[in-house]
Amino acid sequence: MLFRSIAIVDANATITFANAQCGRLLGYELGIMIGHSVTELLFKEDRAAFHEIFAAQARGEGGRPEMRFRHSDGSEVWCLISATRRFEADIHFTGFLVMLTDITQQVHIRRALECIERATAASSGRAFFERLVEELARNLNMRAAMVGELVAPGANRVSMLALWDGHKLCEPYEYDLAGTPCDNVVGKQLCFYPRDIWQLFPADPDLGPLSAEAYIGTPLFSTKGEP
Repeated sequence: MLFRSIAIVDANATITFANAQCGRLLGYELGIMIGHSVTELLFKEDRAAFHEIFAAQARGEGGRPEMRFRHSDGSEVWCLISATRRFEADIHFTGFLVMLTDITQQVHIRRALECIERATAASSGRAFFERLVEELARNLNMRAAMVGELVAPGANRVSMLALWDGHKLCEPYEYDLAGTPCDNVVGKQLCFYPRDIWQLFPADPDLGPLSAEAYIGTPLFSTKGEP
């Protein structure tokens, strides 16, 4: 089911119903949520914008906005909001039936990519790749990041352009694709291994020193479509 977290709010933005999934999403007991204003689940700096969104939705405007909520542990939860207006006798506006989709991860990735774009905008050549791997690791909370290119078209060996090991830039080097997860990426498709990467590719000499547990890689292609 696409939408799982459901709530009903009245015309004053007071929560009159919330299902268990909604409570789990935001980290609150239902007894704490019901009878309280939606604004109590928001960060203070977002409350003015919420009132504008609420008014627009009440007029039937605004589409499906993104909204940031404050989880009970203080962290942020981003949701895509789908609100259906409710009326009494088809005339008097009484509030909304609201369905929330958790998009926190997507928002964080989008923000990270925006930060990376800004950080690398003034760089070119090798400096661009060095800044890129550092920003990728920092913004996406990864232990290490690297960019490499084939030593020659169709080759099975990669020349590393830049490597960030979690603390510093490392001296670039070459390595054979065989036995590495990169072999499943270059010229092919994005690959994601969420765990046990060292055990899955024991022949890869770099995974151990990096204390790697997971891996994600995406292929790069030239303007001619060559890997």
